[in-house]
Amino acid sequence: MNNRTDTRERILDSAEQLLATRGYHGFSYQDISRPLGIKNAAVHYHFPTKADLGVAIVRRYRDMLKAASDGFMKFGGSARLHLEAYLDFFMKEACENQTMCPMGVLTADYFSIPESMREEGSKLEQEVFAMLIRVLEVGREQGELHFEGEPRTKAVMMMSVLQGARQLARMMGSDVLATAIEELRRELYVEPSTAAA
Repeated sequence: MNNRTDTRERILDSAEQLLATRGYHGFSYQDISRPLGIKNAAVHYHFPTKADLGVAIVRRYRDMLKAASDGFMKFGGSARLHLEAYLDFFMKEACENQTMCPMGVLTADYFSIPESMREEGSKLEQEVFAMLIRVLEVGREQGELHFEGEPRTKAVMMMSVLQGARQLARMMGSDVLATAIEELRRELYVEPSTAAA
């Protein structure tokens, strides 16, 4: 990794943390540059506008989701294990950083963020729901998951519960999110020990 790439990644790491803790409007380029020991101009070099930076953060999250779920989306596999990996990631991120995920931030700031971020956020939302729907479809077909109704309806319910619980966890503690996740597991007959299998 060369110096420019390293600086870009460090900027993204810092900005992602700030976005997740403060929201889009809660930080400036100076909040990024000062702790990193670089000039504001260095941030502008990589991300000319804050909208460019916001889009890069969401795109990075989309790339991470794609890398984690691409094999399952193409070839299937154990729906339980894939769902457990997603729930564990969701819980770990919330507990370690007391943050909202990018989708939660985009939802909260939706009417005041740049159009380019809305568009990138919509792609992220579609991809998350596509992944959850696929997990639910495959899980039901394979007898791993049991639920009433359509997979899309269940996916909407799951994401609503997870996003809401993650936001509440910032105020009320991680037990709120842990309880929501355990309830989802109970409804879908996903054993908590599945992740260790």
